[in-house]
Amino acid sequence: MSGFLAICDERLLTVPPVGLDAALAALSHRAPFGIQTAEWAGFVLVGAARRAGSPRELPTSPSGLSVLEDCFLTNAPELRSRLGLTSHADIGEILAAAYDAWGDACVEQLDGDFAFVVLDRRNNRVFAARDHLGVRPFYYQAGKTGWAACSEIRPLIALGLFESHVSERSVAEYLLSLPPPASATFYPSVKRLEPAHIFVSEQNAITMRRYWTLEAQPGVTGEGADQRVRELLIDAVARRGGGEAETGCILSGGLDSTSISCIAARLRIGTDVPAVKTFSVVLDADVAPSERPFIEEAGRTFPMDQTVIPLDQGIHPLRDLPDRFVDQSGLTTAINHQVLSLVHQAAKQSGCTVILDGFGGDETISHGDARFNELADQLKWISLWREVSAAVRVYDRKALPPYIAMLKQSRPLAPLRTAVRALRGKRDDPSQLPPWGFFVRPDVFERFSLSDRVIELDREATQAGRHTRDKHIFTLAQPFLSYTTELIAHASARSGLESRFPFLDRRLVEYCVSLPGDQKLAGSWTRLVLRRAMEGILPPSVQWRRDKTDFTHAVSRGLTVFDKPIVQSILYDRPQLVEPYVDVGKVREAYERLKNPPVRGTDVQAVWRTCALGLWLAERPDRRL
Repeated sequence: MSGFLAICDERLLTVPPVGLDAALAALSHRAPFGIQTAEWAGFVLVGAARRAGSPRELPTSPSGLSVLEDCFLTNAPELRSRLGLTSHADIGEILAAAYDAWGDACVEQLDGDFAFVVLDRRNNRVFAARDHLGVRPFYYQAGKTGWAACSEIRPLIALGLFESHVSERSVAEYLLSLPPPASATFYPSVKRLEPAHIFVSEQNAITMRRYWTLEAQPGVTGEGADQRVRELLIDAVARRGGGEAETGCILSGGLDSTSISCIAARLRIGTDVPAVKTFSVVLDADVAPSERPFIEEAGRTFPMDQTVIPLDQGIHPLRDLPDRFVDQSGLTTAINHQVLSLVHQAAKQSGCTVILDGFGGDETISHGDARFNELADQLKWISLWREVSAAVRVYDRKALPPYIAMLKQSRPLAPLRTAVRALRGKRDDPSQLPPWGFFVRPDVFERFSLSDRVIELDREATQAGRHTRDKHIFTLAQPFLSYTTELIAHASARSGLESRFPFLDRRLVEYCVSLPGDQKLAGSWTRLVLRRAMEGILPPSVQWRRDKTDFTHAVSRGLTVFDKPIVQSILYDRPQLVEPYVDVGKVREAYERLKNPPVRGTDVQAVWRTCALGLWLAERPDRRL
């Protein structure tokens, strides 16, 4: 875990930034060994020291480079060798040498998770970059007098160099669960550097460009896919410290986290490294099916030092939200934030400094659901019937209705479908709220032209969803991926941990998107290639597990029982907080429905997001944005 704050502003030539102390305080949790600073010609650089006893002054390379970084380079040993560095060279030294050797192209030589800034004094320029999939956060503000960049948003706001009001449009998108554009945040003046982009500042101008695009590799077939995925995932875990004593694993009992935990445990067999520490949260069996049997089975397969945290009283989805607002510099989409916080706290208390997280497994391996569309479009209707029949058999449903629906949606029948709809006078009405946004005020939806955003997102998803490879790449390119890694990174940093994500290894991602559809879905088995790849590593009960714990009922119970006073305070005592954005009457109706199963996920989200907004607004000085 590390962090940085870089400031380039002409005002610094005469006056130090007034909010610098507040910004450093907001960044301090990322710097357990203290901070290092440097000042030069309108620049102020602040970075987290990597070791205890590091000098207060940020190092400068012989060529006049200073580096700020929040990085974990999986190919650091290879880079040290290629660049002629000693085995003890730290990340900053590697980046400085790489920039000296390759210039802006240095980023193309890096693998792993990174966000960094290089001050090049010789050429009076700054070069910065963010990793391929946006695992490490990178935010910036820019104005007429300069710019500032940071690992988190709060220090930028505290710095006060630029205006930092909240965007009402972003709040509306939050309520509707609409992903904002890739560079957007809740603050219009604060932008994200998008994944796989570089940022260059020189001659009073900022330029940004993409340095990498995810594409399918030519010539990849299903032959040997199981073994190749196995090799790549084992290597991804090993390179992220899976075999090292200070590294722990989140173990939920699902396919992804159990794969990582078992691989990490396997790496330590025959070594002096203690058994891997795993951290799990289990819910009351009355609320959700227990993950405990799967967690215990993993511990019987390989030696593990397991910590299991029981939530016998269920989830409190609202109780600690104000703390999460601090972590995330605003509203959070993590409805299971309590689970994440408990796991991170337990890992830190056990002595871990790194935690391996299974997030990204669904996206990297892919469920392959676009294979149905692919078969329909290719007129392989017999193969489609077989796959649909196998899939519905698992849920004891009839195959004919979904089969006919997929045929109707196939591209060869698109002209006929359009003609029939025209004859019937059917047209989509983009001016209407989407069904899941039933609780948002229509005037809010109209004021920000969110119908255009809904249509745009729907069109993109539809166009990408007809071929397994296309949809796979589309999914991995969505802002949701980097938003989630940012969320997890901020939460773990607050607990003094560094989160790493083996499934988001670039080589593994590039290989998996290149695989044909039958490696992702076949014979009713989703993510088939991973299941086969984990033969002999995963316990069979997890390897061939179909279900996954659904937190919907647990969250619903938390809202209606454990956090009922908080819901009451927002929806009934202080509804004026949220009335400008939601129809409080509809949210109250949704809340009453939660008390009588079956529980609808849309009702849970309506109540939770409304109350989250209310709690956030209640903390703001003017109770408004």
